[in-house]
Amino acid sequence: MFLMNYTRPDIAYAVSRLSRYTHNPNKEHWFALRRLLKYLKGGGAISWKSAKQTCIARSTMESEFIALELAGQEAEWLRNLIGDIPLWGSTAPVSLHCDSQAAIGIAKNYAYNGKRRHIRLRHSAVKELLKNGIISLDYIHSPVLGGPEWDLMDDPDQL
Repeated sequence: MFLMNYTRPDIAYAVSRLSRYTHNPNKEHWFALRRLLKYLKGGGAISWKSAKQTCIARSTMESEFIALELAGQEAEWLRNLIGDIPLWGSTAPVSLHCDSQAAIGIAKNYAYNGKRRHIRLRHSAVKELLKNGIISLDYIHSPVLGGPEWDLMDDPDQL
């Protein structure tokens, strides 16, 4: 219901039909639910968020790492949700894409560094998610802009 209401209105009909059988589902309903989840898995983002961070980061890497840890929490919740569904089988690690090689390097580095003591708890949480196979980290290259948005415009009146 959460996915339908807040993120994916395209599944509203299927969810409303399936919700009629939540009390006593049979095998057909489980297969229909599995087909719906495969549809969600195959197309588009299932969960996303855009918000200001609630803490102050000292560098871009720390900011990316904080976002990575929060994404890991969400991935763990989604993976547990799918794991609670009978007939689904085992779930693969959730692939998190990050455009910061520094944040990925720190996440995969198991040695403690005193320079990062202020994000130690977040570092431990991400290490635990990686170790337990809940998430996997993939580097995605993002193009770097040369300057502020207005520097890239030909006509200053576009603002």
